[in-house]
Amino acid sequence: MNNTLSIYKASAGAGKTFTLTVEYILLLLRKGRKEFEHTLAVTFTNKATAEMKERILETLYGLSCHIPECDGYMEVIKMRLKELNEEMGEEMIRLRAAEALSAILHDYTHFRVETIDSFFQSVLRNLAHELGLTANLQVELNNDEVISRSVDRVIENMQNRKDVEGWIMDYVEEQLQTGERWNISGMIKQFARCIFEEAFQNRSEQEREKISNSKEMNAFKKEMHSIINSCKNQLKETADSLEAMVNSKTLDFERISNGRNYLSFLNLVRSEKTDRASNTIYKAVNDYEVMLRAKDKNDPVLAAEAQEIQTALAELLHLYERNSLAINTAKLSLRYLNPLRLLNVIEQEANSINAENNQFNLSKTPTLLSKLVEKTDAPFVFEKIGTQFHNVMIDEFQDTSRLQWNNFKVLLIENQSTGGNDLLVGDIKQSIYRWRNGDWAILKNVKKELANLSPQDKELRYNFRSKKNIIDFNNAFFPKAAQVLDDLEPDARFKIKDIYSDVEQLTRHTQEEGYASVTLYTKSGNSAPEDYEEGMITDMITNIRNLMKEGLTTQDFAILVRKKDNAESLLQWFHHLAPEIKLVSDEAFLLESSVAVQMLVAALFVLNDNRHLNPIPERYLMMHYYNDVLRQPKQMLEIATAKADDLLPEAFTQHKQELAQLPLYLLCERLYQLFQLDKIQGQDTYIFTFMDELQNHLRSNPSDVHTFLNAWDESIHNHSIPASEVDGIRILTIHKSKGLQFHTVFLPYMDWTIEKDRNDDTIWCQAKKEPFNALGSLPINAGKNMQQSDFAPDYNEEHLQRRVDALNMIYVAFTRAENNLYVWGLTAEKEGSITVAGDLIRAALPGSQLSTKIRLGISCHIAQRSKDGTQEPHEEFAREGRLPPCLHDVKCTDTRFCAEQSVAEVHWQFGHGGNRRDRHADISGDWKNYALCTQSDRTYGPDTEGTQQVYGRRHHNRP
Repeated sequence: MNNTLSIYKASAGAGKTFTLTVEYILLLLRKGRKEFEHTLAVTFTNKATAEMKERILETLYGLSCHIPECDGYMEVIKMRLKELNEEMGEEMIRLRAAEALSAILHDYTHFRVETIDSFFQSVLRNLAHELGLTANLQVELNNDEVISRSVDRVIENMQNRKDVEGWIMDYVEEQLQTGERWNISGMIKQFARCIFEEAFQNRSEQEREKISNSKEMNAFKKEMHSIINSCKNQLKETADSLEAMVNSKTLDFERISNGRNYLSFLNLVRSEKTDRASNTIYKAVNDYEVMLRAKDKNDPVLAAEAQEIQTALAELLHLYERNSLAINTAKLSLRYLNPLRLLNVIEQEANSINAENNQFNLSKTPTLLSKLVEKTDAPFVFEKIGTQFHNVMIDEFQDTSRLQWNNFKVLLIENQSTGGNDLLVGDIKQSIYRWRNGDWAILKNVKKELANLSPQDKELRYNFRSKKNIIDFNNAFFPKAAQVLDDLEPDARFKIKDIYSDVEQLTRHTQEEGYASVTLYTKSGNSAPEDYEEGMITDMITNIRNLMKEGLTTQDFAILVRKKDNAESLLQWFHHLAPEIKLVSDEAFLLESSVAVQMLVAALFVLNDNRHLNPIPERYLMMHYYNDVLRQPKQMLEIATAKADDLLPEAFTQHKQELAQLPLYLLCERLYQLFQLDKIQGQDTYIFTFMDELQNHLRSNPSDVHTFLNAWDESIHNHSIPASEVDGIRILTIHKSKGLQFHTVFLPYMDWTIEKDRNDDTIWCQAKKEPFNALGSLPINAGKNMQQSDFAPDYNEEHLQRRVDALNMIYVAFTRAENNLYVWGLTAEKEGSITVAGDLIRAALPGSQLSTKIRLGISCHIAQRSKDGTQEPHEEFAREGRLPPCLHDVKCTDTRFCAEQSVAEVHWQFGHGGNRRDRHADISGDWKNYALCTQSDRTYGPDTEGTQQVYGRRHHNRP
């Protein structure tokens, strides 16, 4: 049988899981029922793995039992067999499907459909002996906890290592000199996260040795400071010389046209800044007459002096640009130098902690395997799993990291040399995990990289998920959006439109079904209008209510957000505006938001606080024990002045020492019973999740209250219960929604920035010039200063990738909808500025030529307050390349909503509006009188409709 390597390009909704299922079953039908033992199917999430396994088993069962729902699979399988020139009748297919199903069920452990992390874990465990690890190795998922403990140990024990102590004291001294915080522990912990990133792990041994070598590091620092001082002194001397020369001329600064601009430039040159010179300076360098006033242009003496000044000015400008480049490069190289040389020590400490606890960080597994594969026989490494794979199927290939691909590539090449069948499935447009080292360029270039294997390109063109109108909307929107982003940097290394060249999908739907609506609010300067959230959420609630009247349930909706903070904000808004509509969110339903869990943790704090240094946990227990358990509410003053013995159970107050002696898990069970926490409704899921997290903690930590409370503070409090456990409309981040689909999708808060630089963003860069490249790659702060440095190419590349990330994020969000898509966001007052997602959406809205092509109902209106405060009439308009003409008469019916607009609202609708009515129906009730509870100063509130007000949310999240 000939070997094959197929690369499937599968856009959203194109039947990727269907195709993978067909290809997997084909292997079983063609090669025998036991072929599943030699087949590895890898995807990236547990949910996708479960879906894939379920689909394969269901299809095998359906084929063997003549279930009509599997007729589609039967037809495609017969077609594929014909393409492969293999004869197999329908009855034979059903017989072999039954045999394969039986074989899998009787040997389920060899049914290798798993996540990429699970696969690497299994390899790691089977190589434990070769790696000097124990067989019962625990895989650690929480990098932050390991880093925190490692940094604490390094600081605590720095007296034992004079070199480390010197580095830390240098860091503290530098912070004090620059006016920053002297407590550097938190900053080191944040920076040290990079020890688990591939950029750091890929550094050569030589580079690692250099950053730990005090002599080389000090020499590099000295060299960088020398460059900065030398450049500054040279600039000051040259600027002083130019100023003295001009003052000695007849054409002095008072006589030069706009002379103040030249003095400002000289002051800039002598300052610490490295800003760009003004346009006046550049004009003068190109044309000396710019310095002459009209009446002086015919004076030959002044003209000659202007030419002399122009020559000196040009030299100074050139020197300023060159030295600014060197100064910025040196400063950026120094920025993280002090914490950088601590990384090796922190990594060593992390390795020691892992060894003590018999654990290994999952994020380091690809690096370890990559190095192992390089040094040994690759097939041996993978055979150690216990099975030799003949077939490898990798799903979501665009999310594969470079190290992961290096490991898999070896396996694929080996498979192809022995007649195996391999399959890669992915879509660059859905690559949104770059922050997890996902590299879409691997998929883009994989055909070239494996050219000697003659891979076959295949494309899934049909969209089986969404209705026709939504498909047509996306087909029109994304090519234009890609072009808009390309226009921001015409000379970029690649064109985003090339990535989206396959975005247009086909549909078998013939009816004009589906609805897309985009509502954008214009900013007032840099701020959102006051009624931005009001209008957006009111509109969303109206649509939810109308759709539910027509038979939809909460399970049919999803609200997608970019940031986790948006989820909590939505919960608060819905609680006040529409308490009958339940929302659920992984981001909002954290363990710390549970009264019962917080009571357990508060009791542990009390038992651990022998000296009674903190009275708050005990007061918290008293308050919630009476309010939530006994349901006998007491005033805060009474709680504050009462004794614990009078309000808390005697079994707790009189037996603290005995309770503290219990093993931690038994203690929590005892506290649960003692405080009768089962009487608090709606807390079971929180308690079960808490106890699971406690068990996970105890697997690698002592049964100690103090240790657990530290872990609670660091990470466990932020763990969430599964949103699927709670009935309601799901709120998900766009990242978590990938792979999912919903009848109706709401996309509020499309106001996130596309390319914003954050203070803690770092890019690992390799300087090209000496002496900046002496230490190899360095972490560089991703700010605008990079543009005026030798790291400018890295900065431009990063921002190009951010533009790709932004468009991919919108693509994933827009393609989750089956029937209805609603979008709300912000856009700038003036067209052309592409800063936030709303700007990009506005710039890419389909033009008038589109409406003719697809013949859809499209309407738009502008509602804007006039200068005298009255409402101006709605204005229908169409402009080429921006908004389409109104083909259907869809008007805004809510005069209150429009009249209160303080700035223009751009509202764009696409599709017939089928499953909806009363677009802007009013929301009754004066909801403005409700105060949104920020919970920064409240300690108690009712448990209502899926949103709990509890003590200790956000900044005050500990009892």
